[in-house]
Amino acid sequence: MGNKSLLILLAALPLSLPAQNWDYITTSGDYYYGVGCGTNVSEASETAMAELVGMIATYVSKEFVGL
Repeated sequence: MGNKSLLILLAALPLSLPAQNWDYITTSGDYYYGVGCGTNVSEASETAMAELVGMIATYVSKEFVGL
């Protein structure tokens, strides 16, 4: 009985979590994200990763200098 209850709970868990949408992610300031464009998936992924790393590095630099 305990295993069935746990399975039902785990199956229902995603229904109770709030969904995030792209507008909230890009405007809330709670998330770091990268957007990449390219002629293929690999190039777009690399561009997005570079943008993301740049955002994180800027934040760390700002926080470190601000001490």
